[in-house]
Amino acid sequence: MLRYIVQRLIAAAITIWIATIAVTLLIHVVPGAPVRIMYAKFQSTPEQIEMIRHNLGLDQPIWIQYGMYVERLFHGDLGRSIVGDQPVLDILLTRFPATLALTIVSLAIAVVIGMSLGFLAAYKRGTFVDAGAMVLAIVGVSMPHFWLGLLLLF
Repeated sequence: MLRYIVQRLIAAAITIWIATIAVTLLIHVVPGAPVRIMYAKFQSTPEQIEMIRHNLGLDQPIWIQYGMYVERLFHGDLGRSIVGDQPVLDILLTRFPATLALTIVSLAIAVVIGMSLGFLAAYKRGTFVDAGAMVLAIVGVSMPHFWLGLLLLF
């Protein structure tokens, strides 16, 4: 059991490491400079933009930017929001209670519906009810969450 947990933790660490590399590379691939996006509503001169890029370390080579990014992550600094220029950690922490409440309620609803359909399908095994519950379960698992969310809003 301990070996399995260690393997999963190593896999998670590798996944997070690959995600940080992808985020760093995507910043340079996406059209438009992050600084121009952050300060689009202000009339910024090219000198001001260059000074902000220097302060953020965006004028450094990509491997140095990545190293600074990882170092800040290890210190708990998730950076600043592009839109509001607020610390990302503060934004996440203010929204965490609502996210947790939504997660718990949706999990409770899913468990109640899933167990009810499961018990009903087991009780009526081999009938139309069983097949219908299976189709409903497959549709529920296969449907993209954003689409299901829109349907539930309607």
